[in-house]
Amino acid sequence: MGGIGSQFDCVLVGGGLQNGLLVMALRHHLPQARIALVEAGPRLAGNHTWCLHQADVDQAVWRWLQPAVAHRWSGYRVAFDGLDRRVALEYAAIPSTQFASTVEQALARGPGKLWLNTRAVQVEGQSVVLANGQVLAAPLVVDARGPDLRQAPAGQGWQKFVGIELQTHRPHGLLEPILMDARVAQRDGLRFVYVLPLDPQRLLVEDTCFSDNPLIDVADYRAQVMAYVARQGWAVAQELRQEQGVLPMPWQKAPMARGSAVIGGVQGGWFHPLTGYSLPEAARLAQWIACRPLGAIARSELELVHRDLQKRSWLARMLAFALFRLSQPEGRAAMLERFYRRPDAVVGRFYALQSTLADAWRITAGAPPRGMHWWPRRAAREVLS
Repeated sequence: MGGIGSQFDCVLVGGGLQNGLLVMALRHHLPQARIALVEAGPRLAGNHTWCLHQADVDQAVWRWLQPAVAHRWSGYRVAFDGLDRRVALEYAAIPSTQFASTVEQALARGPGKLWLNTRAVQVEGQSVVLANGQVLAAPLVVDARGPDLRQAPAGQGWQKFVGIELQTHRPHGLLEPILMDARVAQRDGLRFVYVLPLDPQRLLVEDTCFSDNPLIDVADYRAQVMAYVARQGWAVAQELRQEQGVLPMPWQKAPMARGSAVIGGVQGGWFHPLTGYSLPEAARLAQWIACRPLGAIARSELELVHRDLQKRSWLARMLAFALFRLSQPEGRAAMLERFYRRPDAVVGRFYALQSTLADAWRITAGAPPRGMHWWPRRAAREVLS
């Protein structure tokens, strides 16, 4: 193939969350690493908002992650027909604009190069061929271009959402996020609204559904967002932007994605199987890679890390199975309402994929939530086999 090869310490294919975190982690631990970052689109990070709890990652990760964080809150609310409560867990948000700026600054602090509007046509374990024929060589290649939803495996549900960032005429009065307001019509699965107060007159409002299928009617979701905003009495001065997505919610164990390159991000399975949160697990993977010699990362070592994730996620996958296979779509909110009646510490460990056996007992013991045909042993057999 034509072109002149370029030698780097690592080549990162895909300029989204996973590889952006890798740039930040590598610059923190290996400041002189020669990094190549290749993105097919015109900018890094796309149009997203990523969130996490303060306790989802350890302090070693926070040391290099915090420059990308734009918003922090000391807690948030959840609301259901029979429950309205505050969860006292610290929460943070990273908008794609700040994330992209932080990644570009980190890349510029050491040797490396960024390719935008550039497609990788061949990705191997130690080389990447660009559409113009140029070959980028490195002992480590990470492919994080995202999953192909058309080839989704069986054994999973879907999280679908459309979010609109709005400017209000007057202060909206919301001081903390609403992570889940399920006091809305339950259609196509578990339906809820998610709200982030970004400043006194700016909100991100998302209509979200945990559904059996990945099909999303964007116009309908937008209408639900605007109807919710109107019910809250928030007068809209300006619509600033829109984001949308479809995320897998698997309950079956996933083998590590095959390929000679390291497969990162959602494509590689590095996410929470029930909540869909990808930032904590992508950050853990970035930290793990950055703390090792880039030319000596064995697949067997990476498989152990991936196996640990599957082990830590057993309860989340069991609840995903219960949500999608043991309950009727219109009754799924009852399971989440039951979950959020548990203590803050139990909720926090679940989000961090650090649940204990005692946590699992507190979440699943007793009579099933209304609308569910709950039998924990059936769910356990499905996800642990």
